[in-house]
Amino acid sequence: MSNIYVNEPATSGKVCMKTTVGDIDIELWSKECPLACRNFIQLCMEGYYNGTIFHRIIRDFIVQGGDPTGTGEGGESIYTTSFKNEFHQRLKFNRRGLVGMASGNDGMNGSQFFFTLNATPDLDKKHTLFGKIVGNTLFNMLRLGECETGNDDKPLRTQKILQVEILSNPFNDIVPREKKKDKKKEKIREKKDAKKNLTLLSFGNEAEEDEIELQEANEKLKCKSKSAHDILTDETLSKELAVPIEELIESSSAPIIEDIEEREARMERIKEKLKRRKRKTSSDDRCEEEDEDFEAMIKQEMNDRQKQELEKITAEVKLVQKDLKAMLKPKIEKEKIEEEKLVTEATKKHLVMKEKFRESAKIKLKSKDPRRQDETMLMLEKILAKHKDMKSVVPVKAPSPAKKEKEEEEHEITVGKLNYDNEEDLDTAEILVHKFVASEEDNKVSRAKDANLREESEDWYDISDPRNKMNQRRRGIT
Repeated sequence: MSNIYVNEPATSGKVCMKTTVGDIDIELWSKECPLACRNFIQLCMEGYYNGTIFHRIIRDFIVQGGDPTGTGEGGESIYTTSFKNEFHQRLKFNRRGLVGMASGNDGMNGSQFFFTLNATPDLDKKHTLFGKIVGNTLFNMLRLGECETGNDDKPLRTQKILQVEILSNPFNDIVPREKKKDKKKEKIREKKDAKKNLTLLSFGNEAEEDEIELQEANEKLKCKSKSAHDILTDETLSKELAVPIEELIESSSAPIIEDIEEREARMERIKEKLKRRKRKTSSDDRCEEEDEDFEAMIKQEMNDRQKQELEKITAEVKLVQKDLKAMLKPKIEKEKIEEEKLVTEATKKHLVMKEKFRESAKIKLKSKDPRRQDETMLMLEKILAKHKDMKSVVPVKAPSPAKKEKEEEEHEITVGKLNYDNEEDLDTAEILVHKFVASEEDNKVSRAKDANLREESEDWYDISDPRNKMNQRRRGIT
C-alpha cells in the first residue's frame, strides 16, 4: 500500500460531507482535475447536494449519489453543458475510498459522483477520479456499502446527504450563483368589499341594526343632489325663505337631542354587558383556582399515604434484621468458644507478645521526627540500666577446674566437629551478663585463607603458566 500513496499527487482542497451514517472528509485533486473539482465545490457551496440520497449501492463495488431526483438520470453541472472526463496517469482506481464522477455512456459528467468500496481497475480511463476519503471517516462510508438493497441496487433504507461544508476552497474566484426566479403571470384580483363580522362583538345585534339603517339611507340618497347655486338662475325658484330661521333652529335641535339620548342609553347597555362579562370571567377564574386547590390537596394526601407506607415497610425491615441478628448470635458465640478451645498456651503467649509489640509500634515516632533521637537515647539508657541491674543480681559463674579438663579432652577428640549437645542453656538474665571467652589457637587446626588477599600474602602458590605467551611478554621474555 505504501507505493500507492507515494505515486499519488498532493491534494489541494477539502470538503466535509455530513450524512446519515456520519461525517465523510473528502480531499480533492484540484490541480489534476480542475473541471470536476470546480463543479463539485460550486455545487457544495450552493447547497445542491443537501437532502439528496444515495440512490445506488453495489456491494464491494461503488456507492453512487448526487442526483437531486434520486433516479440516477438527473443532475446538472455548473457549466452550460455537461463536461468531459479528465484523466491523469498518477490517479487510478486501485483501492477503496476514492471519489469519482458518474458519467454516462457518452463520457459526459453532471453532478453525480460515487465512492469506491474496493479496487476497481475496470473504471480507469472511463471515469474522472478527482478525490479521496481521508481519516477515520472512511469507515462511515464503508457503512453505506453494508446497507441492504433491492433488485434495482437501491437501498431499502434511505441514506441521505444532510449538509456539505467546505473546509478548504482551492478556487478563490468561486461565488454562489443567483437562483433563477420563476416568472409567473400576475393575476388581477378583484377587490371585494370587506364585510364586518358583527357577531364577534357583545353588542353586535345593535350595531347590525345601525348598519342596516345607514345602508338604507345611502340607497335613498344615491341620486346626485343639486346645490342652490346651480338652480339660482331658475325663475320659478323664489328667493324668500319658506320657513323662518327661528322655526328651523327649534325643529333641528329636537332630533339632535333625541340622538344624544339614544347614544347615552346605548352606551349604558354596552357597559352593563361588559360588566356581566367581567363577572363571568372572575367566577370562571375562581372555579379554576378552586380546582387547582383541590388537585393540590389530592396530591398532598397521596404523598402522605406513600410516606406512611414507606415508614411501615422500613419498620418491618428493621424488625426482620433484629430477628436475623438474634438468630445468628448463638452461632457466632459457639464459633468463638471453639476457637478459644483450640488455642494452646504457646499461642496465647504469642498473641500477648504480639499485642505488646503492636502497642509499642503505635508509640514509635517516624525517622524524620526530631523527637526520634531523644527517644533512642532514652531506650539506650534503659538497656544500660537494665544491664547494670542484672550484673548486681545475677552472679557470674566461674568454670570449675574439673570441667575445664573435660572440655580440653573433648576438644582433642572433636577437632573440627560441632557438638553442642552437652552445652548448658543459659537464662535470659544470664545472657546479658555472660562473658564470651575464645579458645586458644590450635596448631592442628588449619586456617581458612581469604581468596581476595592472594596477591598480598606470600603463602599462596603461583599458579600462572610460565610457558604462556602472555606471561612471557609480561616478564619481558621474547
